Amino acid sequence: MKRFIAIWILLSAGLNIWQSIYIKKLEEKRPIVVYKADNAGAEIFGKVVEKGRHGKLYTLTIRDYGV
Repeated sequence: MKRFIAIWILLSAGLNIWQSIYIKKLEEKRPIVVYKADNAGAEIFGKVVEKGRHGKLYTLTIRDYGV
């Protein structure tokens, strides 16, 4: 029984470490919110595939999810 408890504690600790690493990776990929756009009122759900800058203007290329 003591072995089972020791193994259970080690597995729990390993799972906690894995989860904390996974959460840090997800936080690095936090989505960017665009506040102003030419087509105000439209919603786009997708992934930013390219970012650019032309003078003072910023451009985004977004691949949609087909929603």
